[in-house]
Amino acid sequence: MVAKLERVSLKEVWKHEALDFTRWLEDNVDVLSDTLGLSLQNIVREKFAGDFRVDLVAEDDRKNLVVI
Repeated sequence: MVAKLERVSLKEVWKHEALDFTRWLEDNVDVLSDTLGLSLQNIVREKFAGDFRVDLVAEDDRKNLVVI
């Protein structure tokens, strides 16, 4: 099927950042890994960092922490 791409607001696709977008990132960590040139593993979603939460925390092949 061939279709025309349509520009849409990110808020239309992911209504809630933590519940929708972060979950999408976690479910598509392979795409994220390829884009970043890393092999991400041991993914933790919505981890506290002081007063804030980090979307994803993962490890690369060398066990370095990767924070997204």
